[in-house]
Amino acid sequence: MRIHIVQKGDTLWKLANKYDVEPEQIQTANPNVLNPEMLMPGMKLKVPTGTVAVRKEKTVTSKQTTSQNQKEIMPKKRICATIKKT
Repeated sequence: MRIHIVQKGDTLWKLANKYDVEPEQIQTANPNVLNPEMLMPGMKLKVPTGTVAVRKEKTVTSKQTTSQNQKEIMPKKRICATIKKT
């Protein structure tokens, strides 16, 4: 669910096109709007959203994980060796 703040010139039809929903869905989500043709600037309207796009995560193979762990460990060993010498 999104919140849209009505701007001058907004109509349910324009908002429905903008958010890719049906005007009836916006009306249903906003029972407090008695006359959908009388939207006033500053009104807050609930706009139903469909599914939210989710990015797919990359799968990491064990070889990639091992090489990443080795890269992380190497600088730590060098830092520890420097500290021990002083």
